[in-house]
Amino acid sequence: MHRHSYLILLVVLAAASLLAQEHKANRILSIDVNEGQGVDYPTAFSLAQDIGIGEVKQSLDWNYLDTANGYDFSIIDLINYFYPLMGSPVSLIFRPINTNQPTLPPDLSGKPLDDDEVIQRFKILLDSVKAHLDSTEVRAIHVGNEISAYLGTDDAKWNRFTTFYDSARLHIKRIWGNSMRVGSVGMWGAMTTPGTAGRYQSINHNSDIIAVTYYPLNIDFTVREPVVVANDFQSLLSLYPDKPIHFVEAGYPSSALCNSSQEKQKQFIIEMFNAWDTHKDRVELIDFTWMHDQDSAIVEQWVVAYGMSGLPNADKFAAYLGSLGMRTRGGSDKTAFTQLKLEAAARGWGTTEATFKSGGLSSTRRFRPVKHLLMESGNGPPRGTRASRNEMYSVDGRSIPAPAMQALPTQQLFVLPASLR
Repeated sequence: MHRHSYLILLVVLAAASLLAQEHKANRILSIDVNEGQGVDYPTAFSLAQDIGIGEVKQSLDWNYLDTANGYDFSIIDLINYFYPLMGSPVSLIFRPINTNQPTLPPDLSGKPLDDDEVIQRFKILLDSVKAHLDSTEVRAIHVGNEISAYLGTDDAKWNRFTTFYDSARLHIKRIWGNSMRVGSVGMWGAMTTPGTAGRYQSINHNSDIIAVTYYPLNIDFTVREPVVVANDFQSLLSLYPDKPIHFVEAGYPSSALCNSSQEKQKQFIIEMFNAWDTHKDRVELIDFTWMHDQDSAIVEQWVVAYGMSGLPNADKFAAYLGSLGMRTRGGSDKTAFTQLKLEAAARGWGTTEATFKSGGLSSTRRFRPVKHLLMESGNGPPRGTRASRNEMYSVDGRSIPAPAMQALPTQQLFVLPASLR
């Protein structure tokens, strides 16, 4: 009799744990949407909307927009057509520095970031992007991505970036309005480690948002246990007690080579939402990386780009990048993605009917309908090629141009298929 009572108590407690989470309130859930094998971008994006994402980010390397052949805003135009159509706001990450390398236009290569010509050219870029995004709701703008990997411990480089950033920040507010929130993206490890932590605090003194990428890894790219999430949150938040926090990337690999598994990746999702509940008034946004595992060819390119090729832990680095997806490359849910859907829906995110079960108890909630983009199968221009700027496609009864595009390394956008013409 006592044993049965104990089991009933466990069932009730498990159900309460799932159903009594903190409501989402004003928090913003996001997912780094990317394609899978046989899963195009619009399909993946609609899946993310079903879960309840509130915005998406777009990362923009400077030399992809200001090229050796002049300006190319085709990807900006694509953003301006697709996301308003889907009713989705965006945040932008301009990457004059992207992790371990600058991305200045070819004719500015080698010039310091605080050079007057560099600063003025970036202002022109901002003006132009603003003009092209006339239909897009932009929620936040970040300048620089994981900058400490390039700046290192060089005080002169940090000072030059600070001058560049402050100038860009003021210009963004001048053209987008003073209410536009501006930040610069840092890595959790560098932002919480003595030495670089102080440098980030100096840069972020005038930032509106503290933007961070978070992957709980050891130095050899094996995983730390998911239980570290709670303390890792506290470590960062204690350094910025008066500013909102945006986790613009948060991910956990599932590869056994990283001493991980799908179960550990799932537990990471649980720990992230639990920590978010604890700090719901401080952490405004979490963007989970990625929806799908990345293509192996892209991973190989990144290994080279990040200077890891031939190094002792190159295999673990590749495994880390290649298994961050919460779905397989082939489009099947990992347990982490299933858990993400449950955790989101339990807090009021989502657009579909969701049923939660724990120990035989269940609860059903129904959420608002999602706005879908009607798609047909077909073959668009290959990724990385440029289509005609004059091509027109019909989507939901609207005729829109499909400008030339070149997919960004970390943001696999799409070109609408020819069958929709």
